[in-house]
Amino acid sequence: RSELTGAASASAGSAAAADASSFSTTTTTSAAAAASGTVLLGQHQVLQEEDVAGEYRPLKDYSEGPPDGSPPCSQAIRDCAKALGTPLVEESLAEVGLVTQSKMQSPSNRAIVDAFMRKAKQDDGVATGYVAAVVMYTFDLRLVGDCATENNFYSRLNVAVRQRKNMADMELFMQYLLGALYALPAF
Repeated sequence: RSELTGAASASAGSAAAADASSFSTTTTTSAAAAASGTVLLGQHQVLQEEDVAGEYRPLKDYSEGPPDGSPPCSQAIRDCAKALGTPLVEESLAEVGLVTQSKMQSPSNRAIVDAFMRKAKQDDGVATGYVAAVVMYTFDLRLVGDCATENNFYSRLNVAVRQRKNMADMELFMQYLLGALYALPAF
């Protein structure tokens, strides 16, 4: 038992030393970055000042859905995909439209959508946009072309949101997507 405790202590000591050395490296890098206008979010995530400029808005605030009079979700997808550099957008949208139409015609899905729309006092166009946003987010480009997984909309969106890059260009899509996720019934 003392051997295990000793080994664990030595291991914990090594881990603490590694953490301390990585902290000092980050601190040194952080001081240099501050002078150049760079913001460090961790060891590998570096943002330029313009990437984080503007008013901070927590992602949960997007769950209210798109404001009244917003462009349709298809336009939000196009704008977001352009900012992300996602390939095969029009081909994806054609397929997403078919899947969305199918989902909206399903009686069980329709019941969920209708219940939420009554509660949220939203119209059917927003409901269709919510479904389209979820379908686009989960859509695999390999269904319409020969693409690597990292070119998928969801993959590129995840990286951009994690890095908080191009958030203004993605805001409307995020309102549709997070509004849709918020609308899903709890299980």
